[in-house]
Amino acid sequence: MTPRTLLWMVLLVVAGCRTTQPVTVTLPASLPEPPTVLLPWYDGWLLGGGKVLWWLRDKRPIHRWTLPAAVQGGVVDPEGVLWLGTGAGLVRLTAPTAQPERVPLPALNRFPSVTTLTLDAQQRLWVGTAQHGVFLRADTSWRPVLAAAPVYALATTTDGTVWVGTGIGLFRQTSDGWLVYSEEGTANHGLPDNIVERLVALPEGLWVIMSEAVSFFPVDEVDHPVEFAYLGHPATASTTWWTCRSPATCWPRTMDSSGYANCRISIRTGVSGSCA
Repeated sequence: MTPRTLLWMVLLVVAGCRTTQPVTVTLPASLPEPPTVLLPWYDGWLLGGGKVLWWLRDKRPIHRWTLPAAVQGGVVDPEGVLWLGTGAGLVRLTAPTAQPERVPLPALNRFPSVTTLTLDAQQRLWVGTAQHGVFLRADTSWRPVLAAAPVYALATTTDGTVWVGTGIGLFRQTSDGWLVYSEEGTANHGLPDNIVERLVALPEGLWVIMSEAVSFFPVDEVDHPVEFAYLGHPATASTTWWTCRSPATCWPRTMDSSGYANCRISIRTGVSGSCA
């Protein structure tokens, strides 16, 4: 394999496909950065890394786009429109034959770095940014809904609650505004770490992955999170992959200077967690 050829072995079962058979797709050139987006779209798949976005179909690359900056996340809305968060703003792609369109947000910088996106229970689009908080798209207009920054993650649980992971704690949407969980929190609103890097929503609740801890919020007891110790070594941990499935079981695989730590956390029968 030459440096300009990249062979992707995509396990579509992990990405939500019905088959467990790996699909091999050969790209004519390597992605400039590791992939950050893999989404089903128009009977194919969107694969993005760095500024490059590919539409894959029938086991081959069909179309390639160059984005204004590195892609950091993506979501497909009910109309089939692809929304991408990049380091230079929000980008919209309406069809495989269309060109990417930059979408301004009502912020001081109208094209801020968009770090995460999600759809809520009403299928409205939420966008998190690195410096300007969170924005909500209702119909065709945008409005700011949370000023916290930086925003690292967004998720919607089955009860319709929107959660925001930030560098200053976890925010939960309520009918009275935002409830904050943080290291400085009181009563049942504490969190072992302020830096919430990833959120994984499952039917049973929400996994909260922080820089030095993991917590689980059962969907019917959101005020009483289950906490786990840090998985790995804070000083050297560099990459963690998470695989989650029902019933509420997650497997993080953390790479650090001491090698790989394989961990399993489950709430199938009570709560348990172990690493080896």
